[in-house]
Amino acid sequence: MRAKYINISVHEDLAKEIDKYMKSSKLGFRSRAEVVSHAVRLLFERKG
Repeated sequence: MRAKYINISVHEDLAKEIDKYMKSSKLGFRSRAEVVSHAVRLLFERKG
């Protein structure tokens, strides 16, 4: 089964911060979506 995706808007300033993070990170993120998905997963893991 193919994954379904939705679009989420973020403020331009936050998008710029995500871009900076991607450039400085050693985790190999290829897109803003990967960064945001990773961050949300960590948030839910910590929430428990």
